[in-house]
Amino acid sequence: SVATAQNISEHQWNHRVLLVMTPDDSHPDFQKQLDELRAHQKGLEERKLKVYEVTPKGYKLLNAPSYSQNDGTGLYATYNLKDAIPEVLLIGLDGQRKHQKYSFTPALELFLIIDAMPMRQTELKRKKQQ
Repeated sequence: SVATAQNISEHQWNHRVLLVMTPDDSHPDFQKQLDELRAHQKGLEERKLKVYEVTPKGYKLLNAPSYSQNDGTGLYATYNLKDAIPEVLLIGLDGQRKHQKYSFTPALELFLIIDAMPMRQTELKRKKQQ
């Protein structure tokens, strides 16, 4: 839906977005991926990364109490490609897809991908100069 896509585009130039998608939110591999990300909260914040849990029935920010219901044409329908558990999609500050993987992805692997991006390199240089 337009409203759902709008939620993601609101992050453009402010946050990177990580969609962790699954057809079954009770699947242990999906939970393992979320636990992995929760364990690296500081790294997520440093990289301005917003994590969304996305299922066919709805989506929510990581650690939010409940899902926003969607009408079936939301984030899952828009971005899911394989019904893999989990499917991980990284969207950059520019709103473009940067990385998609169809299995458990260690947080450090995601951080390395982000840290190699030109805009992140600029952020790191600025940080050093402060």
